[in-house]
Amino acid sequence: MLTLENIDVTLGKNTKRARKVLQGLNLTVASGEFLVLLGGNGAGKSTLFNMIAGGIAPDAGKLCIDGQDVTAMSQAQRAQAVSKVMQDPMQGTIAQMSILENMTFAYRRGQKRGLSLYDNQARRELFQDKLRLLGIGLEKRMHDQVSGLSGGQRQALSMIMAMLQPAKILLLDEITAALDPASTAAVMDLANHIVREQRLTCLMITHDMAHAIQYGDRLVWIKDGQCVKSIDAATKANMTPAELMQVFAGF
Repeated sequence: MLTLENIDVTLGKNTKRARKVLQGLNLTVASGEFLVLLGGNGAGKSTLFNMIAGGIAPDAGKLCIDGQDVTAMSQAQRAQAVSKVMQDPMQGTIAQMSILENMTFAYRRGQKRGLSLYDNQARRELFQDKLRLLGIGLEKRMHDQVSGLSGGQRQALSMIMAMLQPAKILLLDEITAALDPASTAAVMDLANHIVREQRLTCLMITHDMAHAIQYGDRLVWIKDGQCVKSIDAATKANMTPAELMQVFAGF
């Protein structure tokens, strides 16, 4: 489904601070797989996500989605296949706009931007149906500014917004890092529900070993810009977070 072959990415190219972040990285993710990416700070995880989403062009290598080479596609073109939820809910939504306006922008992902006919009845009903999945009453607050929502509410909204247009790949970049424990549990349950129900191919970055064990079909450890260890579902099923951390400590 998603294939990365010999990917190199250098940040700060042609400057004194140039640094090769991804080095000959190879990774294959099956259709419908929930893959969890683990690794220390600076390992290259977020750079990998940015490259998959089209925000960074690789120096070398090839990226394929469903067998199609999309390496040269722009971020706007790739937005029709790849959706991303960031770790900071403040970045995934526009505070000074209403829930309805935020959802309209997300709905038009990969299309010409604008708010023309943003309040038509059919679209509003679609948005309300999606928001009801959250079970927190946002479908009754469509005209409220997003700035009035809590961090957990904004991240849940970001999840719904990410899936308003069909996507083949969902990228979850430490989506609970800025949330309290209660919001963390709610957002992760929502993410897992969406991934499983829609049979999405999902890649998730997390530092939470318990989440990795609970949600991941397969765990991949990234170090120094390369995938150095993979643990399948059967192997990780009987592992504790401490045992998982111990396995990766040797890398």
